[in-house]
Amino acid sequence: MSGFNPWQSERLNQTHYVDIEIHKFEAVSNIGICKAGMFLHTLYSTQQDQLQQDFLVLDINITNGRRVVTLTSRYQISNQASRELSFSDVKGTTTFLSVDSCTNSCIPLEYCADIYFNLAIEGHKTSEPVDLLTKDLKQVIAFKKSNTGKPLYLKIQRKTLQKGDDGKFYIEPIFQLTFLPPVKIYNFLPVSINVSLKHLNEDELSAHCLDAGEILEVLDFNPGGNHARFQITFVVLDEQRREWKGSCIFETNHKTPFQIKMESTNQTSKVSNTAMCAR
Repeated sequence: MSGFNPWQSERLNQTHYVDIEIHKFEAVSNIGICKAGMFLHTLYSTQQDQLQQDFLVLDINITNGRRVVTLTSRYQISNQASRELSFSDVKGTTTFLSVDSCTNSCIPLEYCADIYFNLAIEGHKTSEPVDLLTKDLKQVIAFKKSNTGKPLYLKIQRKTLQKGDDGKFYIEPIFQLTFLPPVKIYNFLPVSINVSLKHLNEDELSAHCLDAGEILEVLDFNPGGNHARFQITFVVLDEQRREWKGSCIFETNHKTPFQIKMESTNQTSKVSNTAMCAR
């Protein structure tokens, strides 16, 4: 990046500009950065065997007179899971991007012409290339390690930005893709808790143990797909080592908190007056 001298610009009371040079693309000059917001600029390729143009996103933030300019492609990635997420080309031969846990990145410019990508997480891979940009995008993506291994899942949320903060429509939309665990459980109790999840009319369980205050990401269970409802069961041991158990049928589109009655598995104990809150 060249041609940017904020001190000289302020002294001359002129608008701030930057010049940008990116490998394999023609230089872009006199890009104004005086306004905060997200702006799209056209890039023209210098390679005859590549697409003639692509697009560069400038995300400009201004705080106390300080400008922070972030350069990305139109395909922005946010990995909110606790595992590294990697992307490879449609043939699965070249891994071109790895996104660490709880970090943001973007699809490199040279791959933005594609909409199909192979994804991998902790040794598990998608069985076929995933279309990340069309309207019929599945909410949950399955990752398989082998034909017999238990798959892992990630939920994906897609936000499409059609116009900038200046009210003008972009030449092409900007896609913000967020990957999250399909189920996340917070144990705010002062004791450990055992949790199991299963689909109705199925025997396979996703069972986990959470210590007091622990947050658990459940990646081996898909609450969506063809299953609109599933059962979740909680088992708690109190200070006297008595076991309390409660379960409910959970709707995938249920968003409001509700209570679960916990009953003792010991016949001599009474039903607990306490309740668990879940959503």
